[in-house]
Amino acid sequence: MLSESQYRQVIRSTTEPLLKTVYGVPLQLAVPPARLTLLSVHLGLAVCLFLLPLRVLNAQHARFNSDEPQHMHIVWGWTRGMIQYRDTVDNHSPLFHLLWAPILCILPTDSSTLPLLRLTMLPIYAATLWLTYLIVRRLLDRRWAFWATAVLAVWPSFFKMTGQFRTDQLFMLTWIAALAVYAGGVRRFGRATLLGLILGAGFATSMKTTVLLVCLIGAQPIASLLIGRVRKGSLLRWIQLPAGVFTGALVVPAAILTWFGHLGALGDLYRGVIAHNTGSDIHRRLGLPISILIFLAIVAIGFVLSRHFLAGRLLRVRARRAFTLCWATLLSIAAFKTLWPIFEPQDWLPLTPMLVISIAILVHALIASRPSLLQLPRVGFLFQEPHRLALILLVGSAAVNLVTAPYSDKATAKYLESIRDVCQITTPEESVVDAKGDFVFRPRALPYVCETLTRAQMKAHPGLDRGPEFIVASGAMVSMKSIDRFPAGTRRFIQGNFLPAGTLAFAGKFLTLHDPRWGSLHFNVALPGDYDFLTRLGSAGGMIDGEPILGPVHLAAGAHIYQYPPGASSEVAILWHRATEKGYSIHWGKGL
Repeated sequence: MLSESQYRQVIRSTTEPLLKTVYGVPLQLAVPPARLTLLSVHLGLAVCLFLLPLRVLNAQHARFNSDEPQHMHIVWGWTRGMIQYRDTVDNHSPLFHLLWAPILCILPTDSSTLPLLRLTMLPIYAATLWLTYLIVRRLLDRRWAFWATAVLAVWPSFFKMTGQFRTDQLFMLTWIAALAVYAGGVRRFGRATLLGLILGAGFATSMKTTVLLVCLIGAQPIASLLIGRVRKGSLLRWIQLPAGVFTGALVVPAAILTWFGHLGALGDLYRGVIAHNTGSDIHRRLGLPISILIFLAIVAIGFVLSRHFLAGRLLRVRARRAFTLCWATLLSIAAFKTLWPIFEPQDWLPLTPMLVISIAILVHALIASRPSLLQLPRVGFLFQEPHRLALILLVGSAAVNLVTAPYSDKATAKYLESIRDVCQITTPEESVVDAKGDFVFRPRALPYVCETLTRAQMKAHPGLDRGPEFIVASGAMVSMKSIDRFPAGTRRFIQGNFLPAGTLAFAGKFLTLHDPRWGSLHFNVALPGDYDFLTRLGSAGGMIDGEPILGPVHLAAGAHIYQYPPGASSEVAILWHRATEKGYSIHWGKGL
């Protein structure tokens, strides 16, 4: 078997004149085909498999992002016959929730289901890794593909984010699948239709697919301009391929639109997905004109660096596709960071595989075009074999994951306990007060989701905050204790009409007696229901509206008069009777 140096010499002596004639590029840019050694495979797989138990640990103990219960609640709504956007409020495209509704149907509706739903993300994680491997293998070779995929698998931010239950997971999978089809070449109508079908599924999962697709389309002329090689095709082919993509892209969205039209919820879908997300007046902190200038500056810098280091130096047959993907990555990150109104950590999900693939391509190209890198003191050996640099990243990422793993988390345990409690004290038909569907398995009192766009709109237009009105109309007597995400008006209403007890907050309020002698106290009740009058020592005596208090009292909405006996405790509270009956105790001296 020829050594690497012998292989280079044979290639140079036989093909250098032809390559110089056709491409005008020196031969030393060619990199010999890489081989996967058994040792490298074992090392990479050992690190990845070693971290596999952490996936289960993350599912059980990692803190829940507020988006996760929101998606779980929408999925639960479908299992209860509720129509997304009409009966359960949401601002995401519906495909993810529709696909996971049958899965939830076979799972119990209690707190133990939340970690199980997180584990259902594992197939998406595995499929994304496999597609990443295919892309790099098609554009480079198997060894680079293996190590790029291994690094992606354990990269800390990607490792943790892919453990969350969110629609961005399916969005990531559809986009990387589309890139895999693109990397393999789209020369026939069938593959063009397949690409369109995957993109259509992406559109039905997240509208952010539009941004990534525009960046991929915009990257093609830039890559062609820099590399200087454009394949000419027949006019028929230039018509057939876009037609195939367009035809395939219509299938999934058309099916979903037809289904929602059949349900009579097409207008609700439009308001939830399109109007809500495009009607916001949120802009970048620097302003749109400056953001555009920053975006153009990033593109210009990338163009200059590409022209200096890489243009005309990529020798592989699939170089244009590889370079296009690199530019699509740069444009996508720049667009999301500068032009997109809100960039959140989950937006890195589709971008991280793209970034890893692009780095592998660029490092491969730099090694090919700059052989002097191999001779650099102290670091040159890292570039001689891809597994050396990859192993450093692999071990470092694994160590970070092990150190930061949520071996136990009190906040997560309390959150799961609150879901268990709300399922025990309420029925599936009773509404509860939460910000984004935090209680998952109960109808929501508020007809909007308290997420970034909604809060910003209500802060700018306080009249839109009608939370108190909706809470009263729903008859909700249970609320979440953490109320930071509610709009200001709703937050004040909850503070004045709910008391913390255990892991939840129940309808009730403190009645401060300024004079412990015989007297009366006027107070108002906003949420009608059965209440108990309580002190720190137990039940409170006295009279309410002229009637003696002998047990739970039904209080209608409006004003009431509480008459208290001599020597009564100065601390009296009313609390929803069902909470008292279930053994919940008020957190005296503490409000929400």
